[in-house]
Amino acid sequence: MTRLDIVEHGQGRRRRLSVVVAAGLLALFLFVLLSGRGDPALPPAPTAEPTGPRVVILDPTPAATNAVFPKEKGSGKRRTIDVTFPDGARARLTYPADLRLAELGVRPRIGARLPADDGSLQPRMLVAPYRGEAEVARNGPMIRRLADNVTLWPKPEGAPAAGEVLLFAFGPWRLTLTDTSYGLTFEQRRTWARNLRGRVTKDGFLVLSARRPLTLARPGEVYAEVPYGPQLWLGGDRDRLIVLIPTPDCPSRAVDPPAIRSVTNATGAGCRGDVYLAVVGDQEFVDRVLKEVRVRYEARSATG
Repeated sequence: MTRLDIVEHGQGRRRRLSVVVAAGLLALFLFVLLSGRGDPALPPAPTAEPTGPRVVILDPTPAATNAVFPKEKGSGKRRTIDVTFPDGARARLTYPADLRLAELGVRPRIGARLPADDGSLQPRMLVAPYRGEAEVARNGPMIRRLADNVTLWPKPEGAPAAGEVLLFAFGPWRLTLTDTSYGLTFEQRRTWARNLRGRVTKDGFLVLSARRPLTLARPGEVYAEVPYGPQLWLGGDRDRLIVLIPTPDCPSRAVDPPAIRSVTNATGAGCRGDVYLAVVGDQEFVDRVLKEVRVRYEARSATG
């Protein structure tokens, strides 16, 4: 009986090699064919980019609200809440209990400036988005890390004049700086990342400071008809919004932020001493806030 493993010579060896090669090719073909009937093949891995590592968020979970909900004080028909502006100034709001302003959530906003190479200032606005990092991540994966607490993200969709977004983390707080289309340089972004500082107060508010060459806007500062000084925003996730903007000589210097000008809901505004109060919502809410909310403001001391 002939054994299949006998080594053949000459023509027989070539036939045996041909059979082995053909069998191997057939097995490979069948493997590929059967594999295609299962799960679809994974897409090719993205190529590395010179801008740095990207972190892909496949299924981001909704983040907690990026706001502080101050504790109400008082009883009966009136309530008070104490709030802190991002420059450290404080205020006390007194209002009817049924307005429930503490439930709106309070967020900081303030402008800052960095000198350009030609000596001109490039003001940018620092904003606490209501949904925090989740609002930034929906525009795409992170581009790179600029510092331990600062990351760079893609520009917002549907905003042709906007540039990439710097996201700052200070404890539980998230602040964004949305660049313009012409953009900061890489070194300017690093300067922002290194020199903007933040601390969280015992009652949960974010207070910012800056090291030179970066400087924070002061109360009442306006650039291109936009208030850049320290502000607090109450609400804004749905229909109701209250904006508090400390403004020295308020009746003659107050300016509405663009968000107030562009809404279709009822709006109203007025000065409470050196604080400009603007409100958006249904007409009854607007009327009641303007009529019944009191603001007592305590400016930050020169050494504070």
